[in-house]
Amino acid sequence: MFMLNSIRAVLTLGALVVLSSVQAQPATDARRVAAEIVEISMGDALFQGVRANTGQMLAGLPKQMGLSDKLNTKQQAIMERFMRETLDSVLSPEFLTSMRVAYADAFAAVYTIDELQTILAFYRSPTGAAMVRKMPDAMRIATPQVQAMMVPLMKRIQDRSAALAEELKAAQ
Repeated sequence: MFMLNSIRAVLTLGALVVLSSVQAQPATDARRVAAEIVEISMGDALFQGVRANTGQMLAGLPKQMGLSDKLNTKQQAIMERFMRETLDSVLSPEFLTSMRVAYADAFAAVYTIDELQTILAFYRSPTGAAMVRKMPDAMRIATPQVQAMMVPLMKRIQDRSAALAEELKAAQ
């Protein structure tokens, strides 16, 4: 009887080990597929486009802030350096690598393996490849429109911030 129970225990343990490795496999597959999706959809070409568009947006920052005609030559040089350094730090290779890892992890957690495989198939298709290839151009076209929307938005935020400061001061 002891021998039979021991065999059952060993078989049960073996089955649990096999089942846990089978169950762990889809997560590994999901992460691998998710990483491939991220590599295709958020590749270097896209980030170079983002870099160019962000640079364009930052170049318009002094005008948005109402400073373009108020800065002297030295101040303009400081502003340009600030924008260049900001762009370099925000879109550094280390940051982009970390961002890709975070997205791959998130995709693997949110989508099923079937959904991930379908998404990957789309990105591998001619239409998906065209989307990735053309995304920087679409972003370049949209950037001036988004910038134009930011001016009144920033004004509303400033007004709300001033009202909040007054309300907080009155609540003392």
